Amino acid sequence: SNAWTHSVARFLKALMPSRRIFLIGYDTITRNIALLKEGAIDFIISPRPEMQGYQGLFCLYRHVALKEKVNKKITVPLDILTKENIDYYQG
Repeated sequence: SNAWTHSVARFLKALMPSRRIFLIGYDTITRNIALLKEGAIDFIISPRPEMQGYQGLFCLYRHVALKEKVNKKITVPLDILTKENIDYYQG
């Protein structure tokens, strides 16, 4: 699911409160974090958006200002968050 995982989690929670469905979300927005802590979302994948933005701008600077060739693909790490580690996350 995407950043709107909280909507899916609430829907599933209301529709099937006794049935367990594992749900993986994307993005550390407040609503997703709250439902992760409640157990309605099992994992959140955080793409480190600040790092993605920085890398994109840095490549643009290198290409335009320094006239350097830049890679077409930039890889950044992903963080997998659970209710056990979310309070310690600093990404």
